[in-house]
Amino acid sequence: MTRFNPGQIVLIRFPFTDQARKKRRPAMIVSPIEFSARYGDIVIIPLTGCEQTKDLRLDGWREAGLLKPTWLKPLVATVNESFVERSLGVLATEDQKKVKLVVGMLIDTMFVPR
Repeated sequence: MTRFNPGQIVLIRFPFTDQARKKRRPAMIVSPIEFSARYGDIVIIPLTGCEQTKDLRLDGWREAGLLKPTWLKPLVATVNESFVERSLGVLATEDQKKVKLVVGMLIDTMFVPR
């Protein structure tokens, strides 16, 4: 199985929270390669074309292999590697810094950069 690196953008079959259906969606890998090697799963942040807050907009969306303006969706999920259809690209370093904002929003406000 292909292993994925943090910051890599992939197209996946993303399950809805009710687990009844899936939608093809780009996502960014956040888990280290050792995690997928050990468990066969990847931790991702989904990406969306639906406008979110300005802080979550990806400036380098074209360079990352995305087709339109894209935002990080404030959600973290763990899915099996088999959900990945293909790799699209890599998130720019400046955009990767925004991932910390998303994780901070989800964990606790004390982690959000001020």
